[in-house]
Amino acid sequence: MIRKSGLMFILLGVLSILFFLMIDALRIGNNQETIGAAQILGIEFGITLIVVGFGFLKINFSENKITKKHVIAALHKIVDLPSIFWVVTTFLALYLLFFISPMFFSTIKVQYFFKYIPDAWAPYLGFDIETTVRHINEWLTKGVSPYSDGIVPYTPLTLALFTPFIILGYPDYLKLLTMITLASYILATFIIPLFFLQNRKPGFLLLLGVIGLFSYGFQFEIERGQFNMIAFALCLLAVYIFNYQHNFRYFAYLLFSIAVQLKLYPAIFVVMLVRDWRDWKNNIRRVLGLAVFNFLLLFVMGYQLFLDFMRQITSRQLSLQSSRFEDLSISGFTYFLSEGDYGILSRYAGVIGILILALLGVILLAIILHLNRNRETGFNPYLLMVCTIGALMIPTASFDYKLPILTAPMIIFLSCMPAIRDTYEKAASIAIIILMSAAYWSTLYPFTVKSPVFYRNSPALLTILFTTAILYFLLKGKFENTATNKIEKSI
Repeated sequence: MIRKSGLMFILLGVLSILFFLMIDALRIGNNQETIGAAQILGIEFGITLIVVGFGFLKINFSENKITKKHVIAALHKIVDLPSIFWVVTTFLALYLLFFISPMFFSTIKVQYFFKYIPDAWAPYLGFDIETTVRHINEWLTKGVSPYSDGIVPYTPLTLALFTPFIILGYPDYLKLLTMITLASYILATFIIPLFFLQNRKPGFLLLLGVIGLFSYGFQFEIERGQFNMIAFALCLLAVYIFNYQHNFRYFAYLLFSIAVQLKLYPAIFVVMLVRDWRDWKNNIRRVLGLAVFNFLLLFVMGYQLFLDFMRQITSRQLSLQSSRFEDLSISGFTYFLSEGDYGILSRYAGVIGILILALLGVILLAIILHLNRNRETGFNPYLLMVCTIGALMIPTASFDYKLPILTAPMIIFLSCMPAIRDTYEKAASIAIIILMSAAYWSTLYPFTVKSPVFYRNSPALLTILFTTAILYFLLKGKFENTATNKIEKSI
C-alpha cells in the first residue's frame, strides 16, 4: 500500500510539473505576473510530491511495519507529556490569536498598543492613587470627609497608610507606589511560591511569572496607581507563614489584617488560615478573633470617619453596578448580559448572577467538606485557586487591574498537579488543563484584540473556577506535597 502511494505521488508530481510548464502554451489566465508565480509554485509542488514519493519507495517494510501497538505506544507518549507542554502549547495558540494576528495581520501599521488600557474618565497616570491622596489632603486641610463624594472606597487605615504620600507629592508618590507594586509582584509570584514548592521544578513559575510582567492586567494596575498586588502579596505571605512557619502565626494574622484593610476582598482567604478542618473550636476562635481585630482597625482614624466609611461601603455594595467592560465582578457580568441582546440570558441575567454566586459558594463548601471528611490538613492549592476566583468576582465592582493576583495561584496549582497513572484520567486531566490554561492566557491580553463577546474576562474566570472544581473531584483532591509542615492545635 505504501509502495503504491509512493508511485502515485511520483506520478502526480510529474503531471503537476508538466501541466505548469505548459500553462503558457495553453494560454490559461491573463495576468502574466500572477501566472508566472503560479507556474513556479506548481513546479515546486510537483518536485515536493516526487521527493515524497521516492521517500515512500525507500521504506523498508519488514523493519517499519506500523501496527496497532505502535499507534497505542505513540498515544501513550503523547498522554505522558508533562503538563507544562500543554500549558505552553495553549499559550502559543493564544499568542498567535491575540498578539501576532491583531498586531501584524490586521493592518499594514502596528496599532496593537493604541488605547488598549481602558481610559474611562482617567486623564493622567496614577489617577486612582492621586484621587485618594487628594481626598486625604482635603480632609486634613479643609476638614472635608474623604468619603463625602462617594469616590474613595478605602478603609480609614488605608488612608492613614497613604497620608505620608502628601509629603512626596505627585508624581513622586506614584513612582514609589509603582516600585512597591513591582516588588510585591516579585514577592508574590517568584519568591513565595518557591517557599511553597521548595524542591519542585520551577518551570511554571518562570513561564507564568515572567510573562505576567508584560500582561495587560499588570500594566493596568500600574497605570491606575492601584495596590492590589501589595494587598495580595501580604495575604499570600500570611498564608505561607501560618501554614509553614506556624510559630510566627501572629505575624501572619497582622499581615492578613493589613491586606484586608487595604482591599476588603482578601477576607475570603481566611479559609486558608486553617490547618486542621476537624479542629472547629480553634478555627472558629481564630476567625472570630480576626473579624473583631479588623473591625476595631476601622476606628483608627476616629469614630466619625468609621461612620462615613460604613455608609459609603454599604451604599456601594447595595447600589453600584458597573457598565464598564473591564469589570470582572459577577454583578458586572450580569449587567453585561441584561444590556445585551442574548435572548433568554438577557431576561434571566439576575438569576444567572445569583446562580454563579451560589455555585462559587457550593464549590468552596464542597472542597472544605471533602477536606474535613478525608481528614486532610495543611495548605491546599485547589482551595487557594477557588478563593482567588472569589476575590476577583464577588465584590460589586472588580476591575481587570486585579488580574495579576491570579498568577501566583496558577503557578502553585499547576506545579502541584499530581502524577497520574490511569490513562483515561490522564487524558481527561490534559483536556481540562488545556481549557484552564487557555482561559488564563486569554486574560493577559487587552480587550482591543478580542471580539466584543469576550471583552469581559468573567467567562475566563468562571472557566478556571469550574475546571479547578472538576480537577479536584476527578483527582480526588490529590496534589504533590508542597513544603512540609507540622500540624499542632493552636489559634
